[in-house]
Amino acid sequence: MLRKLYRGIILKFFPALSLILFTLIVGMSALAPIIATEDPLELKVFEAFEPPGGKYILGTDDLGRDVFSRLLYGGRISLNIALTSAIGAGFFGLLIGMVSGYFKKIDLVIMAIMDGLNSFPGIILALATVAALGTSHINVIISLVLVFTPNVSRVVRSTMLVLREMDYVIAAKALGISDFQIIYRHLIPNAMAPWLVQVTMILAFALLAEAGLSFLGVGGSTELPSWGGIIAEGRLVIGKAPWLVLLPGVLITLTVLSINILGDALRDIIDPQLQGR
Repeated sequence: MLRKLYRGIILKFFPALSLILFTLIVGMSALAPIIATEDPLELKVFEAFEPPGGKYILGTDDLGRDVFSRLLYGGRISLNIALTSAIGAGFFGLLIGMVSGYFKKIDLVIMAIMDGLNSFPGIILALATVAALGTSHINVIISLVLVFTPNVSRVVRSTMLVLREMDYVIAAKALGISDFQIIYRHLIPNAMAPWLVQVTMILAFALLAEAGLSFLGVGGSTELPSWGGIIAEGRLVIGKAPWLVLLPGVLITLTVLSINILGDALRDIIDPQLQGR
């Protein structure tokens, strides 16, 4: 009884709390120029390592820069890269999965390419891509799109393999309707549900991947670093100012957790049969 009650509370309130938390983080990052209390690039060496509280809400770093302001601006970079990467991977994954799943003659070739990309560990492929193209935010986005597109394409393809054998698709072909119209009018709308869930999950993975790349020093500009870049800077003085690593780490964790919970809730809404599992 208590277990069912506990599970019911989680299923009912956690998605709402996650939505509020995610909206709050995104909103504060988007309004960074208005909310930020200090210039995130202003150096105040005589106020270095100020602990959280007092004049500086979240303290200062080794150069006296306001951590609160840097986290707000860093969130804009991290979330922008993650969101753009998820949208890009979703678009190309949908396109590739549709073509591969519908047209049998080229399915084997396309999936062989996707499997080849999937055979590399994601972080290694991303590092290799950034190393080849150069360090910049745009190239990080390109590398993450390349990493996550195969996952989306396989989900869409598996859906297409089922949909293309449905009676209404066979009837549309018999009536002489073009392949483009069948895909656009009938198949894409029916493939949107699993595609949307997959893109939501990729948003969380992309945020973690961007943080990892920034931590390794290939995330782009260091003047206004992302959350991963702030952690990379703070690790050098973690013994003296642990908040420089802890605070951005907490933000990344909360953001990824909220996205995952929202993704699970979205999956349950799309397929109510999963709610009881």
